[in-house]
Amino acid sequence: MSYRAVGWSFAVSLEQVFAAQLYMWHLKWRAACDSADLLTRDLPELESIARPSLLDQNPDLVGLLRTK
Repeated sequence: MSYRAVGWSFAVSLEQVFAAQLYMWHLKWRAACDSADLLTRDLPELESIARPSLLDQNPDLVGLLRTK
């Protein structure tokens, strides 16, 4: 296996991890917007929502799926 294939595989994997993190952040923002809309508050900015982490012990995606 060549070094190019290993490097390309690593780069694609890293892109997928960042895309998953961005998707989870968007889901958390949408949930915060929905709860703010129900309470007739101003909608939060994306930067005000805590960014999820894929490497910590807190399963952010599982918590979001349970609320739906």
